[in-house]
Amino acid sequence: MLELLKDIKFYDLLDIFIVSLLIYNFFILITNTRAFQILAGIIVLLTPLAISPWYPLHTIAWILKNIFPIGITALIIIFQPEIRKTLEQLGRTPVLGHRMLAVYPEFSKIVDEIITTLNILSKKRIGAIIVFERTTGLQDVIETGLILNARITKELMLTIFTPPSLLHDGAVIVSQGSIKAASCYLPLTDRSDLNINLGTRHRAALGITEISDALSLIVSEETGDISYCLGGKIYTAVNLDVISRLMKRLFQPKSWWQDSIRQKQKKEEP
Repeated sequence: MLELLKDIKFYDLLDIFIVSLLIYNFFILITNTRAFQILAGIIVLLTPLAISPWYPLHTIAWILKNIFPIGITALIIIFQPEIRKTLEQLGRTPVLGHRMLAVYPEFSKIVDEIITTLNILSKKRIGAIIVFERTTGLQDVIETGLILNARITKELMLTIFTPPSLLHDGAVIVSQGSIKAASCYLPLTDRSDLNINLGTRHRAALGITEISDALSLIVSEETGDISYCLGGKIYTAVNLDVISRLMKRLFQPKSWWQDSIRQKQKKEEP
């Protein structure tokens, strides 16, 4: 054992660390999903193959060995959503920057327009989904709707979502401080543990946050409640103050002098 440890070099440790990190993140992604149950079933099937050298399970071992090459392709197809999600997370690096609402100096005005829109839609019980693109590009989703590239105003938002508008039935995508598109189709979540009262609108808003880091805001047509989805989680029946604080936390520009003041205050703390 000591001789083996002597042969281990820095790059060997780095290699083990990277592989362990990838496996760990993969298991985190599939926990509490149908993919996890499928993986458990595969492990059960492979158990006879693992013990076949010590026990005379020749027929089972022969069958498993012959279907193994096909099984690799099948695994890639089965775990395609998890593999895609992992690759997307790897692509979200600080080096790539943030294409956010925050790059616009009119941030406060934009938030006011969004909050006012949500308030009116909620009171009138008009259903709506507003999705804010962050670091994960949503161009494929944007292309499913009508391209607008318009300034964010409550008048335009209300016109889009108020029936009988032809655009009211889809989602509005906001990116870089403007309305990129309306009437966009979103992927539905396949979660089975959601409240039965949450309909297709909420499932669509949640689905887009499962495959991206986008923020989606929802107004319920049935109750007028305002909800939001972020990071694959849904938060229902929240008030407008919560939405306002959330948007400021995610998108508000941070100037260099604000950072310098915070650093100075930390140094002055006893």
